[in-house]
Amino acid sequence: MGLFGKKKKEEEKSKSGGMGYKPPKVFEPTPEQQEWLQENVFRKCNAKKIVPENCDEIMTYIQTHYEYPLRQRLKNKTNDELKFINELMSSLAYFMDSQDIF
Repeated sequence: MGLFGKKKKEEEKSKSGGMGYKPPKVFEPTPEQQEWLQENVFRKCNAKKIVPENCDEIMTYIQTHYEYPLRQRLKNKTNDELKFINELMSSLAYFMDSQDIF
């Protein structure tokens, strides 16, 4: 019975899968991203942190004022700044998707 009971508990845990997962309510950037956001975005968007309610506005601001102009200047080339912005945008998109999925 002990072995069977253990298996049953393990099966119950595995069935729940991602059902117990709760997405973060606040985007947690890396220290580099946090510094960049503080210097370039938060004041302009009147935000202190990124939450689902303001994430779209912040992503649009970053695209309009940083990503698109940088892409035009570089003409299909990349540099460290563009890579950084792409990683940040990817992280923000994942944050927003996790809110919708879970």
